[in-house]
Amino acid sequence: MRLGGRTRRAWKRKDGMNKMQHQPAATQATTELEFGDSHGHLCSERADEWADVFAANMKAQRVRKATLSGVGLFTPDQDELVLRAYERHPERFIPFLCQIDPDDTASTCYIDQQLPRAPWGGVGEVFLNTSGLVYAQPLLLPDGTSRPFRYPVPKDGAACKVFRFMFDKCAEVGKPVWVHCEHAMPLWTMLKRHPRTPVLWAHADYVTPPEDVRHLLDAFPNLTCDFGPGLRIVQGQLAAEEKLPSVLRRMAEWKGIMRDYPDRLTLGTDIIKWQSMAAYAKTYELYSSLLHDLPPDSGRKIAYGNFRRLVERQP
Repeated sequence: MRLGGRTRRAWKRKDGMNKMQHQPAATQATTELEFGDSHGHLCSERADEWADVFAANMKAQRVRKATLSGVGLFTPDQDELVLRAYERHPERFIPFLCQIDPDDTASTCYIDQQLPRAPWGGVGEVFLNTSGLVYAQPLLLPDGTSRPFRYPVPKDGAACKVFRFMFDKCAEVGKPVWVHCEHAMPLWTMLKRHPRTPVLWAHADYVTPPEDVRHLLDAFPNLTCDFGPGLRIVQGQLAAEEKLPSVLRRMAEWKGIMRDYPDRLTLGTDIIKWQSMAAYAKTYELYSSLLHDLPPDSGRKIAYGNFRRLVERQP
């Protein structure tokens, strides 16, 4: 199957996420729907405080549950921090295993031991493919210093033994793999090889061409797309009067995907820094507006229903 799109460069962030805000503010826009956040991260700096602020913002915006992941191999205690956040707010967070070295086969033992156990909801966010090797901005460490985050991408790509084991184990226990993949072909390969594995495609609206997203959704019923962060950037460009044809087209293309695949989409925030938390309320104002024009049942599925089915494994 030929994937017709050309992977685009990541959208430049112009979403106004530049002020720290610790106090959540309820907005009228989110009172009509309940949400699930399918892309939640833990910030290593003041991790306990981050969990408390995150949970408070979720409550204010009617976000019932969020997946919660560390950031790959950024520090050696990412999964431990995630479990601690879950213990502080078990009513809000669903923890995911992320501290997995794809190039170390010993990781298969860790997955095998931990994944079947409660409270782990799945594996992720794991990185199958990225456009660059290093995250765009340094991330903060627990001591307040920062350093670059290098994506833990497998050297062997879709042939990686750890990834193959991970996908098989998730199929066995019925828990999703939450996977970051910016080029469609490696994900196509994994989905074709593992048709029983529930897969959550992280921020599928970010750089992958929408036509490739459609191809994969049509071909693989076990695929669900987490989206929202890319459209948040597009919305920032529109607000800045950058009504370029490419920007308008991308928003229209994703509105079409929402209309055509209401059973296959979840909304996530991908907030990873303190200064980004200030935009949590505005993010859900945008998401509510995106769902406003859909049939009510479709809007409810995308807002929370699909998350509940895939991640919470509830009907």
